[in-house]
Amino acid sequence: MSQAQHVTGEIMRLRPVVAGDAAAFLAGAQDPEVVQQISGTLPASLEQAQTWAESVARDPRRLDFAITSLDDDAMIGEIVLDELDLEARRARLHMWMLPGSRGRGYGREAIYRVLELAFEPTPGGLGLHRVGLMVPSLNPRARSLYESFGFRDEGRLRDYFCDGDAFTDAVVMGLLEQEFEAEYGMFTPHFASSPAH
Repeated sequence: MSQAQHVTGEIMRLRPVVAGDAAAFLAGAQDPEVVQQISGTLPASLEQAQTWAESVARDPRRLDFAITSLDDDAMIGEIVLDELDLEARRARLHMWMLPGSRGRGYGREAIYRVLELAFEPTPGGLGLHRVGLMVPSLNPRARSLYESFGFRDEGRLRDYFCDGDAFTDAVVMGLLEQEFEAEYGMFTPHFASSPAH
């Protein structure tokens, strides 16, 4: 999406995805936990990953961020708002982290900052009313993480995620703008971003 932002948080930074992130995308596509969470086709080569990374910036219905630490610009995960509909004021969230960066708080803050961006009124934010997501039923840790932000269960899609020959249900979850406003997270509650240069 053309209005990609840079967002600096307390322990991580979000920046637009670039072609140079292809190796990180490929590493994610080869990690079993990432594969289990993604419902789409994953890149099988560095060239495919590069092509995909170049294409997402041009898609008006998605906003892709590379998650990085504050000391290093290398991609350690990705967080995305896709199915973005500014007129209907809704989007879908999904995120993955590379193995060495899980459990260190980067993903938690990335979710918080993207929800700030999603619900912050325009022109500073996207002015969304609803953010939804789907999480594999076999991943209670991810489900618990999203619940901590106020996401609520809204149903289940049977055998939605495919991991090789095995299928897993998707738990559908959603968060509305007034529910996020009512939650006081562990991060400084202010919107802090700047347009990409």
